[in-house]
Amino acid sequence: VCLHHSVLDAAGFYVIQAALAKCCQMQSGTIPGLSFTSDLLIGRRRILETTMEGGVSRRLPLGCHHETLRDADFESTKGLISRRLTLASTRIEYLKKACNALVRSHVKDDLLLSTNDVISALLWFSITRARYESQFEGPERRGRPAQSSLILIADIRRTLTPPLPISYIGNGIIQSETSSLIRPVLDSMLNTSSEPHSHFTILTNEGLSTITDLAVKVHIALTNVTNSYVRELIKEKHESGDKGPRLKQGDVTSTSLRRMGIYGLDFGSVLGRVMEFDSPDNRIDGTVCILPARPNFRMISSKMTSWEVRVTLQREVMLPLLHDPLM
Repeated sequence: VCLHHSVLDAAGFYVIQAALAKCCQMQSGTIPGLSFTSDLLIGRRRILETTMEGGVSRRLPLGCHHETLRDADFESTKGLISRRLTLASTRIEYLKKACNALVRSHVKDDLLLSTNDVISALLWFSITRARYESQFEGPERRGRPAQSSLILIADIRRTLTPPLPISYIGNGIIQSETSSLIRPVLDSMLNTSSEPHSHFTILTNEGLSTITDLAVKVHIALTNVTNSYVRELIKEKHESGDKGPRLKQGDVTSTSLRRMGIYGLDFGSVLGRVMEFDSPDNRIDGTVCILPARPNFRMISSKMTSWEVRVTLQREVMLPLLHDPLM
């Protein structure tokens, strides 16, 4: 399936696939409860209503540097390769517990990192190492960036008040940005066992602290996507006169389809259930897509499905990432 992102997003894609699955199971007639046209109109009206409210404060949440990011270049695909990586659930869960323990010991706020926060931070950490480690060997050269940027894709259907209809198939996503210094990531050493036949990698205290700091930045960037913030963005867009999409590109751009129930769809007696899903899009450097969970992802940790991610990078960055002992 191909889709044009100016028309709909991944959630809209899923709504349509779920409707097709229901159609394939029915002998005849219409599907009760589906109202794509009316829900689309309701959603558009609610979005338009936000442009008629008070003035725009133009105050972006802490950590946003939208104006310093470059526009996404969908044409610069030379040298980009895409790989599907699998992360063990038990190890991710262990890392999340360690990060949250560190947060509780240093942060007074009742902040709890999610698995998505930790995985986004882990990939941001490892991609930064793969991209910049060779550039910083020896004396640092002028022109090397001091900070690395991360863009997170956030669904705003439930964020807006009143929310958009659940089957609103139009675009309902925004980009939330954050950044972090590169140097602490490169200074976070990993201890790899030198014992024969050993494949253990130990994350040092400095490494754990850095990943935790990145995970907190991810968490804040997502929680800052509030109803008032989204309304301000909509009003800014409306007042600018430029109605076209303007996607930004960071060192890493992360999106999660983890909760998309694609593996639960049944397309009837002829086609059957979904057996495999992937998103091999290699147009944007630094893209990370967390793929949908397989059916048993809610089971106990020992039987949880692995976290599958699709990563797109320049070849010279992908190779060190794949050989990173932490990954």
